[in-house]
Amino acid sequence: MQWVAENIGTVTISRFEIRSIETYDRPVGGRKGVITIGSSLNPHRTTTGLVGSSAINGVAGASVLMSYKLTVWSVTYADGKTWTRAPAERS
Repeated sequence: MQWVAENIGTVTISRFEIRSIETYDRPVGGRKGVITIGSSLNPHRTTTGLVGSSAINGVAGASVLMSYKLTVWSVTYADGKTWTRAPAERS
């Protein structure tokens, strides 16, 4: 999956983390799609990247990927401030 990130703010972003949220047809352990970008992203600029699932489709017995979503997990600004997504509540 290709993604595009845009800094719509006024402060340079020094690092951001994008995570994938994958769901399968049955429980699967050990798979995480995490990408951390270390380059600066200046205000009103964009950058692109690729991230994908580790699931192998079409192999007998393999888990079937049902959905794949990306979310911004954290942003670190050049001034040292950090924003982090609050963990989802589990019921």
